[in-house]
Amino acid sequence: MNLLRRALVVLILAMSTLAFTAVRPAWACSCGVNDDPLSSAEVAFTGIATDVDRPLIDIATSTTVTVTFDVESADKGDVGRQTEVTTSSQGPACGYEFTEGHRYRVYANGGETNSCDGNQDLGFVAAPRSAVPTALWTTAAAVAVVALAGYLWFHRRPS
Repeated sequence: MNLLRRALVVLILAMSTLAFTAVRPAWACSCGVNDDPLSSAEVAFTGIATDVDRPLIDIATSTTVTVTFDVESADKGDVGRQTEVTTSSQGPACGYEFTEGHRYRVYANGGETNSCDGNQDLGFVAAPRSAVPTALWTTAAAVAVVALAGYLWFHRRPS
């Protein structure tokens, strides 16, 4: 009984230390009013996010996400056919949430952008037509293999 009581006290003390552990500060992202994001951007373009490189473990507010874009049109600045932009990995630090396969209008300064810069998600872009038959044939082949395996299993089993 005494051992059980000690174990319970140790457990309660261990659990109560969680209430006093250090937590990360919560940064609030607040943006000023910017009616024309184009005028305040060094670079502005429309493109499709092809790769969003997020950190595996996001424990620091200064961690960045690198986004690669296939640029469709440049509205301002010198932009190649493909470009990279960084943003904070966290929304409270004004990070912008990019999603692969979406088209965006991006406003950036010094290769960086954030949720206050006026970026716009223009929606998901469907897969190119050349990729559709490949996916269709791959799915059809997989179904055929499974059906053949089922047929062989059913007819080859001992009676």
